[in-house]
Amino acid sequence: MSRQKLLELLQSLQKKALKAGEFAAKTKESANEVAKSAAGSWSAAGDREHSRAQAVIVEENLNELKRINKEIETFIGKPVPEKIEPVCFMTLIYDNGEEKEFYLVHDPIHLSGFNLISPKSPLGQSLMGKRINEKFEYELEGQKTSGRVTKIA
Repeated sequence: MSRQKLLELLQSLQKKALKAGEFAAKTKESANEVAKSAAGSWSAAGDREHSRAQAVIVEENLNELKRINKEIETFIGKPVPEKIEPVCFMTLIYDNGEEKEFYLVHDPIHLSGFNLISPKSPLGQSLMGKRINEKFEYELEGQKTSGRVTKIA
């Protein structure tokens, strides 16, 4: 079985990182322009501080994307694991019949269209070491949830 799902995630991350890099450069440039005009006005000084803070946030987002990008790249060429471990893709069927797909990574981020989970999360903890067709169960806010693993890739 291939790591196609990880490759799809990596491609999406690379596109998002490219856009974030462009946005970070524009934000930094904008912050520098605002800083030049801030010398004589309290309002302009506030704008400068806001622009600088925005540039820091954008840069942190870019660094997070680069970090997870590297994490995924490390596992693309490795064989598909026989049991769930970071970094892998999995499909689960819950006892209520709902089917969901997840990516288990060390430090997940929010990425539209992808469900990234951590091995430290309740779901991640319940899945660690499980094989295809093995059952899992976890409790969150007093609610028990269970199902089984149908795919690991």
